[in-house]
Amino acid sequence: MRPLRRSRLLLSTAIAIVALGCGSRGGGPRSGKVSGPTLTLIDSVEVQESDSIYIGRPYTPAIDPYDGTVYVPDFFSNRVYRFGRDGRLLRTYGRPGQGPGEFRSAEMTFVLDDSTVVVDDPGQERLEFFDRRTGAFRRDRNLPLAPGTSAPIVTPHGVWMHAVSDGRRVGMAVWYPARDTVMTLGRLPGPYLASLDDPPSIFAQFFDVGGLVVRPDDTVVNGWSGLNWMYVHSLDGTVLDSVWVPAVRRRDVPSNLEKRMDGGDMGDRERYESGSGLLRMGTLPNGGLVLVYHDVHILRLHPLPPTFYSTVWVSVVSPDLERACVDARLPVSRDAESVEAIRGDTLFQFDRRIVGQKTAHPRLQTWIRTYLVRTGDCDWLPTRPES
Repeated sequence: MRPLRRSRLLLSTAIAIVALGCGSRGGGPRSGKVSGPTLTLIDSVEVQESDSIYIGRPYTPAIDPYDGTVYVPDFFSNRVYRFGRDGRLLRTYGRPGQGPGEFRSAEMTFVLDDSTVVVDDPGQERLEFFDRRTGAFRRDRNLPLAPGTSAPIVTPHGVWMHAVSDGRRVGMAVWYPARDTVMTLGRLPGPYLASLDDPPSIFAQFFDVGGLVVRPDDTVVNGWSGLNWMYVHSLDGTVLDSVWVPAVRRRDVPSNLEKRMDGGDMGDRERYESGSGLLRMGTLPNGGLVLVYHDVHILRLHPLPPTFYSTVWVSVVSPDLERACVDARLPVSRDAESVEAIRGDTLFQFDRRIVGQKTAHPRLQTWIRTYLVRTGDCDWLPTRPES
């Protein structure tokens, strides 16, 4: 079958929902007051847009490790915009089209090194390479994969990404820039394999996104938008362990959702609002994991794309993966979908709000907000509860 590519015009339809818990340990929301991580706002700047520079449908931002600037892929305009920390537009990369340096769908963006920015264009199944300083196009290479929604992890030996490969039923990929080869590895979780064996494979088509992190102990943790579970892999893709992330305030997941979805036993609204979608993953300086979930609320289903907003939750898993501090609510607007990125102990939020709604000329105002993620006041919950 084709790679599980999502229509980027319907991004929220495919990524902002979650599905099946696994095994008997996925429980419902816990009662009582449980303290999650503390999110402290440290900066908020308005992005400088204009009639010619307008961000319509942003994808996951990328944070430049060298100067802290922010890259925002936009598959409405099919360009990548680079903003300074003061909100000023510094540069654009690419343009709409199908030729060299052009995008059909500008998506996952990352800084490869101090001279190179890479953009995934799933519409043309390729990576496109640009000069980091000038924005000039350099080259492209084929990439017949569906990367996730968290930024790829650049290591000295390769670039790791959550990805679903065409026909191979694997869940990760690593690209080795030195020899320009891609290796796929890591078997898909059981619910996805079951869905692929049961055409039309609705569950697998809806929930093929997520993210991963590469840990200092040379293990890889891979998370899925359709599970409350994350899987710990060795560098060759072997599954070593699994980690369950409790739900306290965010939505939990139905235990039989894959069967219900693929059996045609759900309406569209129930699909979208059935659980929490894991959309971003990152690593804290101490080795803990930061996870960002979206709970979708549908306002209107038709005509497509649906109108919706999300409640956004932030959780942290301890460095030893034994405990979780869960479900701090991130303040977001209901006017447009929030997108987030994580770098170190900082969460970057790309937030948009309509201003002047009661005037003749309302406009969508865009802000880059940054939050420190702290766990000092956490109530920690076990990630390995008894069966």
